[in-house]
Amino acid sequence: MSASALNISPQFSGPVTVSCSYDPQLAYVSATPAPTTVVGTTLTWELPAFNLFGSASFQVMLNVPVPTLLGTVLSSNWNVDNTLPEADLANNEVTLQRTVTGSYDPNIKEVLTSSRQSAGLFLIGTDE
Repeated sequence: MSASALNISPQFSGPVTVSCSYDPQLAYVSATPAPTTVVGTTLTWELPAFNLFGSASFQVMLNVPVPTLLGTVLSSNWNVDNTLPEADLANNEVTLQRTVTGSYDPNIKEVLTSSRQSAGLFLIGTDE
């Protein structure tokens, strides 16, 4: 799975903490960049302040165990904390859900918009 943390303001941020709590049914394999800490099912990155409109991207590799049933919904929660005051805290957290599918139906196609907020709607001003 992948996620990005963005500074959407023309101001410097304070130091940034990004955390990902993944579904306990999954097994952690690796992440890029490497997390600062891995505790249970939570990965945490401690980052320096972001420049104006700065960003950081994260890739996390997780294994789905073989006995996981098709149709199981797996959830992961991403959270970004900044040490300085923010005008809008509502955009600091996102929950990603994926349904386990199998190769029995090659016609299943799932997509997300660039903001990863919707599988069916293009959000003007949010999606690229």
